[in-house]
Amino acid sequence: MSEQYFTRPNVQPVITNIGTTPEQRQMSTSEFKAKFDEMPEAIQQYIKETLLAELDAFKEEFMTHQTESAYYVEIIFRNTSLAGVQRVSLPFKAKCIFFTSFITDKTNHSDGQWSENEQLCRYLLSNNGVYRRYSGQVIAANDGVDYFRGSINNVTNDGFDINWEKSSGVIGGEMTVIVTALTHGGEAQ
Repeated sequence: MSEQYFTRPNVQPVITNIGTTPEQRQMSTSEFKAKFDEMPEAIQQYIKETLLAELDAFKEEFMTHQTESAYYVEIIFRNTSLAGVQRVSLPFKAKCIFFTSFITDKTNHSDGQWSENEQLCRYLLSNNGVYRRYSGQVIAANDGVDYFRGSINNVTNDGFDINWEKSSGVIGGEMTVIVTALTHGGEAQ
């Protein structure tokens, strides 16, 4: 369907001359009554033959659109002493991905998001409890000296890669990452 979802009614005026007498109306009283009844009939015909069918089609398109939207949640783990690439499988190509990460028994925590045009995160600087923003990464742990962070690459129809980076020192521990991926537009399988 186009931007205009519904056909406008093409109901022509049935009474062209207004008046209180047959001469002013240019039609007899019975002709005037018959013409007056044509308008509701034309509207009723438009509703039955055009509008209801278009409403049904619009409803079907809307319901299809709703079922096309999907999300998927996955929990992954990564040893913070390991840099490199980690593949995460998804049942569809993600349009947007959210990340919540933490290291068990530590105060390291981050929330991040990826979209086709940006990735960023908010992370807790564990040495002083202050939140910071980091652009270009979706996962970050930082103790004031050392860091462990991840950025998203290679988003495909079946998943994405996390490129893990670390400083020369080690924060230590295993990072838990809760991944929530969303898609839209018929890409969900």
